[in-house]
Amino acid sequence: MIKNSINKPGVISLLQYDNGVNFEYGEGVEDTITDVRINRDSVFDIVSLSKQFTAFSILLLEQRRMLKLKDLLSYHIPEAAVFEADITIEHLIYHLWASMSF
Repeated sequence: MIKNSINKPGVISLLQYDNGVNFEYGEGVEDTITDVRINRDSVFDIVSLSKQFTAFSILLLEQRRMLKLKDLLSYHIPEAAVFEADITIEHLIYHLWASMSF
């Protein structure tokens, strides 16, 4: 079931339970300029919102001694070794990498 309201910023909930039952609820539009209705294929740019949750999760991992903020990123993600600068997890959390030269 999708309920839509015209030209109102939207929200959508999609749930799938272990027993295979699905629930879908949508309301509003994904873009108030084009009036494109929100649907299960709508894309939401949540990167800025998710940064705080990612940082919090990393701090929990540090508290559990599963990693250290001073760890090099390449220790956990070997592909990051291609950068000339030694980037630490702390650099990413506090955006210190922005002042580094690559």
